[in-house]
Amino acid sequence: MDSPKPQLPIINPTDHTPLVDVLLELLAWQQKQIEALEQEILKLKGETTKPDIKPSKMDKTRLVVPPRENAVPWEKDHPRNAVLEQVVQRGMAEWKKESGYHRRSITENAMYRLKQLFGDSLASRLIETQVTEVHTRIAALNVMTYLGMPVSVRVPVQNQQSTC
Repeated sequence: MDSPKPQLPIINPTDHTPLVDVLLELLAWQQKQIEALEQEILKLKGETTKPDIKPSKMDKTRLVVPPRENAVPWEKDHPRNAVLEQVVQRGMAEWKKESGYHRRSITENAMYRLKQLFGDSLASRLIETQVTEVHTRIAALNVMTYLGMPVSVRVPVQNQQSTC
C-alpha cells in the first residue's frame, strides 16, 4: 500500500523494562499483521506481483541448449564454451545423453500438447486458482493419454510344422 510505514521507536537499552519489551514485541507483531492484511488486500484487488515460488530443485537446474553446428566459442570462461568442448570431444549424441537433453525435449512436447488442447492462457487471476486450473488440465490430459494408449496382449506362438 502507499501509506507510510510506522517505524518502531528506538529505545536506549538502559531504559528497557519488562513492560517496554512487551510493548515493543506487541508493536512488531501488529506491524506484521498490518503487512499481511495489506498483501491480502492487494491479492484481492489482483495487484500482486509474481509469487515467490521456488521449487527445491530450482537451485540445481542448468540450461541445456545444444550448440549449432557452426557454433564458435564465446568470451573466456563462458558456460557455453564448456558445452562446445564436450560436443567436440564426445559428439552431439553422447552429449545429449549425458546432459539429459531428452528430458527437455519430452517437457517441450508435453507443453505443446497441453497448449494445443487447452489453449495457452489461464482464466484464473489468483495464483492458487491458477495452480488448481493447471492441475485439472494435466489430469484431463493424463486421462486422454491413457485412453489413447493401445492395449497390448501377448499372443503365444505355436510351432507349426511344415508338410512338404
